[in-house]
Amino acid sequence: MIRILVPLNFTDYSLNAINTALGLSQRTEAELTLLHCFQEPEIDPDEIRVSSAVADETISTEGDFYNKLETISAQFFSKHKQSGTSSFNINCKVIKGFPEDLIPAFSNEEGYDLIVMGTKTKGELIKAALGSITNDIIKASTATVLTVPDGIQLVPEKTNKILFLIESAPEDKESLKRLLEISAPFKVDITAVLHRPLRADKNDIRKMDELRRYCEANFPDREIAYEIITGRSFVKSMESYITENPTDLIAMTRRKRKGLLKLFIQSVTGRFLFGINAPLLIFHS
Repeated sequence: MIRILVPLNFTDYSLNAINTALGLSQRTEAELTLLHCFQEPEIDPDEIRVSSAVADETISTEGDFYNKLETISAQFFSKHKQSGTSSFNINCKVIKGFPEDLIPAFSNEEGYDLIVMGTKTKGELIKAALGSITNDIIKASTATVLTVPDGIQLVPEKTNKILFLIESAPEDKESLKRLLEISAPFKVDITAVLHRPLRADKNDIRKMDELRRYCEANFPDREIAYEIITGRSFVKSMESYITENPTDLIAMTRRKRKGLLKLFIQSVTGRFLFGINAPLLIFHS
């Protein structure tokens, strides 16, 4: 059974993630948890005499959040039950604290396999520079993360094309293996793409051939296309490629950065998250 965590803040873009998560359950048994994080209001020391009233309101608010999750759960459960979805359970959880801290901690402690999150659309340059809750969760979680942009309907059973981003790193094999396993119940075409600013060198071509042979030996029934694209701007090159070759989902590996690289180089994950308006499946190295 796959365990899926869906963080919600009750916005339309976060609710959009529930449909995707339930769609993933149509071919396999799954356990879904809807999670909402909230912060208690601060109490002014000069207003201690009303603290009990505030406390009551806080307790009521937490209960309201849970009831809201229960209502949402019942609505989506009924909808997908009628569509013939495989057996699945939906749990609800409300936790006090900041989502960027609690979501990865809760996921890691409980051993979730996948986090499905709704995100806002691209173009938020300030958030791209300063970071975001979504990016913080991706960096701190050990589970695979699937982000679904606002306005994008990712229907797993109707997903036909997946783009897998190669980085010519040892992690490529493991991530591609996991992608092939996850997508096995669905009929999808996978294209593995390597981007280089100018041109691929002999080492890049050698590693791509190694990846091809690995997949042919271990997944003989799956056909994978391999391509190399070039362009000085990573995001612009990928946007151009996706425009010419429409894809339903982009999959990639998030590699940990160290030292100065972590401080001064924006990660590939971050560039995709804020620069390209497409669902993104992120594996961890």
